[in-house]
Amino acid sequence: MLRSRLDAKLNLSCNGAFFSVGCCSQVLNSIVQAGFDLIADIIGKLRLGVKYVKQSPQRKKNFYNVGRNLNVDMKKKLCLDSPTRWNTVYHMLEIAVHYKSAFLYMGEWDKNFKYNLSEEEWEKVNILCKFLKIFYEVTCMFFGTRHPTSNLYFKGVWKIHNRLLDVVKGPENFMTGMLVEMQVKFSKYWSENNLILSCAAIMDPRYKVKFIEYCYTKLYGFDAQQHVGKIVRTLFSLFDEYIKSSACSSRITGTSVNVSNDKEDNDEFEDYKTFRSSIFRAEEEKSELDRYLEEPSYDLNSEIDVLEYWRLLTRHGIQAIWKTKWKTKTPVPVMMLMIIRCWWLDRMSNLVW
Repeated sequence: MLRSRLDAKLNLSCNGAFFSVGCCSQVLNSIVQAGFDLIADIIGKLRLGVKYVKQSPQRKKNFYNVGRNLNVDMKKKLCLDSPTRWNTVYHMLEIAVHYKSAFLYMGEWDKNFKYNLSEEEWEKVNILCKFLKIFYEVTCMFFGTRHPTSNLYFKGVWKIHNRLLDVVKGPENFMTGMLVEMQVKFSKYWSENNLILSCAAIMDPRYKVKFIEYCYTKLYGFDAQQHVGKIVRTLFSLFDEYIKSSACSSRITGTSVNVSNDKEDNDEFEDYKTFRSSIFRAEEEKSELDRYLEEPSYDLNSEIDVLEYWRLLTRHGIQAIWKTKWKTKTPVPVMMLMIIRCWWLDRMSNLVW
């Protein structure tokens, strides 16, 4: 109801296809929390064990001495979690697994230490940590900057979606039931939001269409082209709407040359103009978006401030970018379509994971 009314009054882009965008953080948090709930008692026991070691300077010294004697890498240090921030719970579990041998040894020589885990419990913690590692990495990618942009999300969301599909197809373990349920939930989020995430990613000069095509091929195999085609059509639809709203043409036409036309000598070729217009339209008329997409992508792992990239292109043109740190061939300036500042900005750094 609200969407239809707004569309009628405001003429929403693509008939309101991007009117509602799901919260990625909320979906990720629900999956992570479901994993923690499966071993809540084990996490509680580990938390008490870590607290026991850290409460006494002497016990902590003895613990690290044991770890050193057992050839454990001592760069990591035990840490307690904040239950309201799942990344700190993950850190605590990851480091506890790292010191597993020291905890086992401590359970033997310290009679007051009553928080040791069984081999089966350690295995569950290890499995969960391996599964959650990609969630932690993606979350750091999203919230590692105070002003994350929408182009970042496709890559992270795709990685998690692909990982969930692989884990569900893999060997069964204590997480299998939960993972199947979470995979269904995440697939729903993906189906509702992959279009706008993909469009935003294409506007990142490191990704463009080829990267999207690669990702969709991993997910859908031979059916990938159907999805990619829809994305590209949507992107051009957005671009056309921008052209209309800006009241200026971004089409580049071929050079016009005046030539005489002897109709008697060219009767057989009267329809050539129509033929040439339809077959070679792509060669004669290319929008700024066409030209941007045809340009080679930047290296996938290059460090680029995408907002700055588009700002320079829009304000100063190609020569300004040429003189910047990227120092490579760049596309003709295209007004930014999909790269937008995401929600909450300054609040994002204080978001509870």
